[in-house]
Amino acid sequence: MRYRLGSASACLAGVLIAALLLLPAPQGRAAQSSLSLPTTGVFNGLTEQNNINAALNALNTCNSGNVAPTNALGGAPVEGQCWLDTTSSTLKILKRYTGSGWAVEGVLDVANGLWSPPVGGGTASVASASTTNLCTSPQSVQTVTGTTTITSFGSSCVAGQRKTLVFSGALTLTYNATSMILPGAGSIIVAAGDVAEAIYLGSGNWRVVSYVPLVGTVVNSVAGRTGVLTLSHGLTNSSNDLQIDVASIANHIGGLTLSTAVASSTVTIAVGAATDSGNVDLMKLTSALNKHTGSWAVGHNSGGLDTGTIAVSSWYHVYLIKRPDTGVVDACITATFGTGCAAGVGNIPAAYTEKRWLGGIKTDASNNWTRFYQIGDEFIWDVPAPDVNLTATTPNANYALSVPPGVSVMAHVEMNFRSSSTGAFVVVHSPLGNSQTPGTPSGNVTASVIVANIDSYSVVNVLTDTSRQIHATGNGVGSNNFVLTTTGWRVFR
Repeated sequence: MRYRLGSASACLAGVLIAALLLLPAPQGRAAQSSLSLPTTGVFNGLTEQNNINAALNALNTCNSGNVAPTNALGGAPVEGQCWLDTTSSTLKILKRYTGSGWAVEGVLDVANGLWSPPVGGGTASVASASTTNLCTSPQSVQTVTGTTTITSFGSSCVAGQRKTLVFSGALTLTYNATSMILPGAGSIIVAAGDVAEAIYLGSGNWRVVSYVPLVGTVVNSVAGRTGVLTLSHGLTNSSNDLQIDVASIANHIGGLTLSTAVASSTVTIAVGAATDSGNVDLMKLTSALNKHTGSWAVGHNSGGLDTGTIAVSSWYHVYLIKRPDTGVVDACITATFGTGCAAGVGNIPAAYTEKRWLGGIKTDASNNWTRFYQIGDEFIWDVPAPDVNLTATTPNANYALSVPPGVSVMAHVEMNFRSSSTGAFVVVHSPLGNSQTPGTPSGNVTASVIVANIDSYSVVNVLTDTSRQIHATGNGVGSNNFVLTTTGWRVFR
């Protein structure tokens, strides 16, 4: 269509058009010209050509500018439209309109000539299966639900694609040297909350480059990837109870010492840990435990007796006990060494199948515990016990001491030997060995009398038998006085 204008008017219009074409575009909108041609008003071929060129320039520069473009038909951005945000002159941000907002596609680093796309993008979930296809959804963060063992992550991803996995339940990632390469070259049992990073290598092959458990530290399996470890037991971490051969630390015990106050019917077991008597498990007491002379009940400040009622001036044994089904550790008091505190006997529930002897304690005439002190494996009486006092008698027998029965201990004894004649001597020894003759072999003497009727004192450490006894033999010279006072004992826990 052709429009006719007067010569003067035509001249003025030409000048105005030329001026408008020479004017710079408004700041921030230089490459955001309208993407549609006008349908009203006066225009000519040059105007149309300029409009088309401006629109092509906007498309070519991705509608660059420091404000969001509104140059699409209708004056609002349309879904899929791009925008190069030039707010920063050195870090220009490429954005794409989603239909409701602008999503960042990447950053153009003008100064360094770099293109930096965003890492990640969106979250989704995928159910665990033998083949768990991580690229069914495009999102980079995938929550893996369920507990089914996974042997593959599928083959529909693009080689080099990376996925972040968050596990919502316990399951096994099965190691394969080609298609499922895992840290430590072994299968991994994940727990809820654990996170892994996986990269697709192509041809159905994946490599997990990072695995971070929510609790604890990942432990690589050993021994041919059997998962059997021999370094520790009862780790605090989680669903995988990493067990060892406890027999490799057979008879271990640390802490778990006993104590009692003056005139008290309560014994306190200190914190500590030990293998059980069968060396199949570890037993750990994390806080001090008080048990009194009442019938056994679980817990602190509860009764400890496995059967019967407490008796005066009698020996009892303290055991640490554990029920492995729940891991509960408690203590028990029994009159019987070895077979006492048995699971399912008397007051002890059947689930407490593991135990470990800690030491022997004795009641006084008031049914309170006779006070003692324990350091390590050493027990010391608060008041030494006068156990043997022979007058005008040559010692030649087994003599019972104030030490625990049922078990051999190293008794600590103060001995006083006196004779009416010089040349008298005595040998004290353990009844576990053969009978001994004083002076045979030469020097086999515990005490001797070099001045008549003058006391000879000795401190003796002797291994008792299970009846609390040691043996003493004199050579029968003169009239002898023989005194043994027990100060304590050493146990072999």
